[in-house]
Amino acid sequence: MQPAFCVCWRAVLVYALLHCDVCLCFKLAAVGDFGVNNANEQKVSQMVAAWGVDGVMALGDDNYFVGSSTTIDANVGKYYGSFIYPYKGTYGSGSPTGTNRFWPIPGNHDWGNTCGDYKTGCSSSCATGSLTPYFNYMPVGGKAYYRQVLANGLIELFALDSDCNQPAGTTSSSVQGQWLQQALAASTATWKLVMLHHSPFSSSTSHGTNPRLQWPFEHWGAHAVFSAHDHLYERILKNQGFPYFVNGAGGQSLNSFSATPVSGSAVRYSSVQGAQLLTIDANTADVAYYAATNATNAYASLIDCYRLTKSTSGGISYSSCAGAAPPPPPQQQSLLTGAAADNTAGTANRVAWRYTSTTAANNIDPNWATTS
Repeated sequence: MQPAFCVCWRAVLVYALLHCDVCLCFKLAAVGDFGVNNANEQKVSQMVAAWGVDGVMALGDDNYFVGSSTTIDANVGKYYGSFIYPYKGTYGSGSPTGTNRFWPIPGNHDWGNTCGDYKTGCSSSCATGSLTPYFNYMPVGGKAYYRQVLANGLIELFALDSDCNQPAGTTSSSVQGQWLQQALAASTATWKLVMLHHSPFSSSTSHGTNPRLQWPFEHWGAHAVFSAHDHLYERILKNQGFPYFVNGAGGQSLNSFSATPVSGSAVRYSSVQGAQLLTIDANTADVAYYAATNATNAYASLIDCYRLTKSTSGGISYSSCAGAAPPPPPQQQSLLTGAAADNTAGTANRVAWRYTSTTAANNIDPNWATTS
């Protein structure tokens, strides 16, 4: 299986003397349980930055330990502020594109950590938490659960709030559950990804499986479910391959696994903090988990890669994959001849962008000037 990367081209408009890079895929990072402002969070965020992703899925517990307004910028903006717009913190100026590229969900610590796991049903006695600092800081428009379309409909994120503080409920029959069912049914996105903090399935000895969140995600139309809460990485497969990812290793100290994994557990890892890299195009979605072990090579420590492939009939097949590779530079190609540019010193083809002349003076892109 070939390593996945976004294939890009550089198109040059001959008369306007302009060029643009066009890529045919979208890259996302997914991180969970990261907001602790420590060396582990720094290593993971540096790996994410080196991937050059288009955006970040933040899987909750973004702001340890009680979701305070006094810690949120150091826990979030210090490491991921360059993805946030509008950015209200002090670590830089926010997303350089002028658009938001950070999509969070709340975890129990963002709510103030007032409720336990409540695996069979929530208790109103614990619902004393607040998301006010989260809403004041995060680019979510005051919503604890929402949907976000990306890349002109290639992807749609369905962001849920799984904490028992959520007044719209956290069961499949709740107001929030019915919202998700209807939203998935109405979506025309190629790939539909669900995010929630508490894990429907997990082999961790810390929190583990949460039955109240075992909604019929696949039946409702989702293609994958991403969660955190347990500080480790696990891929669990249900119904002949439908993936549930547990990814809560973004910065916090790590948990351990039970000696008896849950049914469908395919990959388990809890040695080093890390994050997921999603490389998605119209036909495939590669979901890879990397441990943040190498400061100079963000692709060095691949732990798992799982590929979802769409058939022409709309069905999904599943397979392993080789993970991402450092992307090649944009391929420069003549719009006149279709020939690829050759930047090898000493070759006549090094003048890539020309109309009829073969002289360097008529080269449209000075970076490709003749030296032979």
